[in-house]
Amino acid sequence: WDREARVRMPVRVWREAMDRHFPGSGWLRLPDEVMDELLAYRSRRALPSWEATVRELLAAAAVEETVR
Repeated sequence: WDREARVRMPVRVWREAMDRHFPGSGWLRLPDEVMDELLAYRSRRALPSWEATVRELLAAAAVEETVR
């Protein structure tokens, strides 16, 4: 992750590659400070994956909505 390569590629090719290697997945682009906060949250709770991190945050948000 410490290098950058610029490659012109049709969007169709990119999407096909992502679908082949990461089927049924989506991508989020987040600012570094948000990723740092998410990583700190994940580390504090010893969560095993980013999926587990997001699911826990969504569950907490759902509980908060229910309380309102």
